[in-house]
Amino acid sequence: CTSMGPGELLRLRLAAWRLLPVRMVPTAAQCVQMPVRYGPLPLAEPRCIDLAHDLGMQVHAWTINDRGTMQRLLAQGVDAIITDDLVTARDVLRVRGAWHGA
Repeated sequence: CTSMGPGELLRLRLAAWRLLPVRMVPTAAQCVQMPVRYGPLPLAEPRCIDLAHDLGMQVHAWTINDRGTMQRLLAQGVDAIITDDLVTARDVLRVRGAWHGA
């Protein structure tokens, strides 16, 4: 899976907020791996997630160890969560009917 780098992610964020034309967002990546925010700038938020999906990319949010944040991001449509807390992630996914492990 090829992901976007920091500059490409910034272009996605700017295009999602209509501060940059969508054609300026590279589309060679298969996914976007992003933190919830970069300093004060929110990244894993609905507009960015929706635009990435519109461009055919999955969205992977990292590193999410908080149950509430996991629930919110999944509700907003992220495709994957990268976490250090597999037990919490498993519990959140089970409640959503999305856990396919043991």
